[in-house]
Amino acid sequence: YFTAALNKLPHMKPDSAFPWDAKYDGSSKNPGQLAKQLAEAIQSAKDSGKPFFINCNIGDPHRPFYGAGPKNPQKAARAKNEGEGIVAKPFTAEDVKAPRFLENLPDIREEYAQYSNSVQRLDISFGNVIDELRKSGLADKTIVVFLSDHGISMPFSKATVYFNGTWSPVLIKVPGKDGAEHPELVSSTDILPTLLELSGNPVPEGIDGRSWIPLLNGEKQSGRDRVFTHVNGVSSGKQFPQRAVNTLTRSLIFLPWAGKGQDFRVEAMQGLAYAALAEAAAADPAVKPRVEQFLHGVPLALYDLEKDPDQRTNVIDDPAYASDRRELEQSLLSHMEKTGDPQLAAFRDLLSTKP
Repeated sequence: YFTAALNKLPHMKPDSAFPWDAKYDGSSKNPGQLAKQLAEAIQSAKDSGKPFFINCNIGDPHRPFYGAGPKNPQKAARAKNEGEGIVAKPFTAEDVKAPRFLENLPDIREEYAQYSNSVQRLDISFGNVIDELRKSGLADKTIVVFLSDHGISMPFSKATVYFNGTWSPVLIKVPGKDGAEHPELVSSTDILPTLLELSGNPVPEGIDGRSWIPLLNGEKQSGRDRVFTHVNGVSSGKQFPQRAVNTLTRSLIFLPWAGKGQDFRVEAMQGLAYAALAEAAAADPAVKPRVEQFLHGVPLALYDLEKDPDQRTNVIDDPAYASDRRELEQSLLSHMEKTGDPQLAAFRDLLSTKP
């Protein structure tokens, strides 16, 4: 295979583990340049006579968001973004609603409008990439996977295992297969075995994740009623380990760092949204518990995603949820044992002290 990375992610280290045939930088927030780089990579693969794997990273939905002005504490100049494909009709704070899991505050709407404009630019970049793939004449022979690696960079989302931190889009286009929506819960660890199987390569024994081929063929697959999510270190290098098991209706969250005398601190708190929440909490008793939940957490929480999709009310000690709690605790424990999780001892200790 000819392998190329368009905008190699900084955490893809060490470089020796990713021996790309070609690497391109500088286009993650430049839709026009990104398309040109993709075309160049495809042509290089053609010239080499090899099939290709291209890892293409679009950076627009990352901070600073498009249109961030002087009010934003981040560098506003960088937020203008570069190149072709500038958003023709940017959203304003009046055009959007605050994300449901955050309070409806003016600055949160303002920052969400900026983020929405960044997503518009992602759409432009993705469209340009697909257009170049079509122009190459290889679209009908190419598997395309589109995904996000985390939720929006705002509180209770990115760098957390709250539902909106790890619930992200995934699309896969397989030549010869019709489109369909699949309700099953899947994980990004499934992508590697899926692509290996689709491309006719052997899937190593013991690999994390399972192929989606049965789902794509319209079959049922056991164990797709839940998904396990993890956070360890964050971009600052600090460790805030988090574990969760989610079903479509329940979420059990284990925070080993909670109660250890440190406040949660991540990059998603640098913009307008968290500052607006903190300011509101100082004056509004209704907002204060939400900020306390985010900053301090609790070691173990259970949320009813049907009644409380924003995960505001911890029902871990509610007798009505006792059976759900026991079942999900055992499920998470089994997963941590199977994977040799470094937080396993801490989880066992917590369970041993709970009634």
